[in-house]
Amino acid sequence: MNKLTLKEHFDAFRVGTSLKLTLAGIICILINNIFHFDLGYLSTLFVFLILIIAHGETFKVGVQSLVGVIINP
Repeated sequence: MNKLTLKEHFDAFRVGTSLKLTLAGIICILINNIFHFDLGYLSTLFVFLILIIAHGETFKVGVQSLVGVIINP
C-alpha cells in the first residue's frame, strides 16, 4: 500500500475545507443564539453554499451577501 504524507492526506480528504465549514457553522449558531434571528438556522446552509460555490473567493462573496442582506431588509 502507498502511504500518504500528512499534506497528501489533508488534500485528499479536504480536511482544511471541513475545518473551515465547521468553524463557520459554529460561529453562525452562536450569532443566531445571541441575536435570536428569524430563520437563523438557514445561515449555516448559506455558509456551506458560499464555501462550496465560491471556493477561493469566500470572503468577497460573503461580504457581498452580507451587504445585500443589510441593504434589502
